[in-house]
Amino acid sequence: MALGVLLSEVGENGDEYPCGMKVLTLPAHNAPSCRDIRVKGVRFVLPEDLSAVEEPGSMCRERFFRVRTIAHPVDYGFRCCEADPT
Repeated sequence: MALGVLLSEVGENGDEYPCGMKVLTLPAHNAPSCRDIRVKGVRFVLPEDLSAVEEPGSMCRERFFRVRTIAHPVDYGFRCCEADPT
């Protein structure tokens, strides 16, 4: 599975400002059906000077973030060149 993690900062008026994205490959499993998995250790480094809220000289103020994820399979088993055209 391919997993996309999108990070945005939420400003004072509720507007969102994109500030990071990561794409990960999740390993396959051998379970007989779908299952939940836990993804750990996705980290972002966010400079204070790129904050959505302008408050000069303050490194101790609260910041609010929204995380969205999207996933899709990367192997679907179809082989174009091996298909029989007849």
